[in-house]
Amino acid sequence: MEPRARFFEDALTEGTLPMSDRLAKFVGEAAYKAAGGVIMRDLFAEEEEGYLSDRTLVSKLATA
Repeated sequence: MEPRARFFEDALTEGTLPMSDRLAKFVGEAAYKAAGGVIMRDLFAEEEEGYLSDRTLVSKLATA
């Protein structure tokens, strides 16, 4: 990825958790969405790609 594009992607996803992260996989997309979580995906992302926008919610679900 071009450095400029990487800069913008990093800025847009700051504070989020990639769905590929082990904690995100542990919690699961369905449980995260059921708890009111929002998943950010770009136009060309595959279904299993994206970012969980609320790290605090992910942590809360993981400890529950």
